[in-house]
Amino acid sequence: MSDIEKLAEQMKADWDRRIRHDYRFWMSDGQSDDATMWQTGERDLEIITRGISNIKEKSILELGCGVGRLLRPALAQFQRVIGVDVSAEAIQKARGFLGEDTKLELVVGNGFDLHEVKDNSIDVGFSFAAITSIPTKIIANYLLELNRVIKPGGELRLQVYLGENQAVHEQDTLYLRCYQSQNFEQTMRAAGFQIDWSEELVLPTIQVSAKDQGIVATIVALTKLERSTVKAETIAQLLLPEGEISESDAYHGSDLEYWMSLQYAKEQIRQGDRNAAQRAVEHAVAASKQSGLSVQGVLNSLEREIHAAGAAITSTTSKAGAFDANMGVLLERFPKVAEQIRTQSNPKERVSIQDTAQGPVLLLNTQCMDHPTKPVDGA
Repeated sequence: MSDIEKLAEQMKADWDRRIRHDYRFWMSDGQSDDATMWQTGERDLEIITRGISNIKEKSILELGCGVGRLLRPALAQFQRVIGVDVSAEAIQKARGFLGEDTKLELVVGNGFDLHEVKDNSIDVGFSFAAITSIPTKIIANYLLELNRVIKPGGELRLQVYLGENQAVHEQDTLYLRCYQSQNFEQTMRAAGFQIDWSEELVLPTIQVSAKDQGIVATIVALTKLERSTVKAETIAQLLLPEGEISESDAYHGSDLEYWMSLQYAKEQIRQGDRNAAQRAVEHAVAASKQSGLSVQGVLNSLEREIHAAGAAITSTTSKAGAFDANMGVLLERFPKVAEQIRTQSNPKERVSIQDTAQGPVLLLNTQCMDHPTKPVDGA
């Protein structure tokens, strides 16, 4: 099995696990109900497809479609709709939500190509809040595949993060990827696309960018000019010349997923739903590589922590309090990680506190611990 196939298998396992836990939290911006999930899907499809003409006559493909949040409104607008996702659990959910429709094709992808789709058969391709968590080697392969399946003169829309490169391990299927603008532009030209325009993604109730950390959420509109003959390895190098961290001993597993799950469990405890909190803790323990973790022990610890903080950790007015509350769990469950954080000297690998309208949130390497992409409304 090649390296890219191994990464794809890990993506598949990771996202199947997350969807089984809570599809809205992990794939739908943490929305608390389906009605809001569908509303934001309509909003985001309008954003990503702005300016595309004659859509009723066109086919559209979404890479990383999840449970169909943007596919449902696409079905009402486009002639043909294809959704591809690496997670079989997500596609199963999408089939249940969207039902039978002759205009719709849902594909469980292999995680690195689009071999199910014919050459030059798609008018519009897009990805929203999906490729940003994919390893760079796989992104490179997907860009060439999108170039293959999109018709000459067809359009590609991508939601990406541009700014300062982030130190991310290639096995991490959750942490955000961010690329320098110049590298991204060179990459897209090499992949056979012309950049027509780009603009910052701004949503009405959610903070998407982290400009103080050098990360800008961006919508990029592209047109396919020609069939690319560049190899995926070259595309990956253009996109991220220094490459992602690949040493196996440098990857600590799903620490981010563990922390996010605990934040979600805390929120469920505050809302009085202990069963949901226990499921979140069970997910956290399953995602962790730490041995000897007890679901009941972690759950009891969270309940004691929230009780001690007046059942309002997220409403604390003290930055130090927010930091200490999170560090308390690390010290108990991941003492080595806690020690690394306290002694961290690399400015690109640091913990910080960021104020939001809902109070301070904890960031690790600019990644919010409450939610993978939405630091304000996460969890």
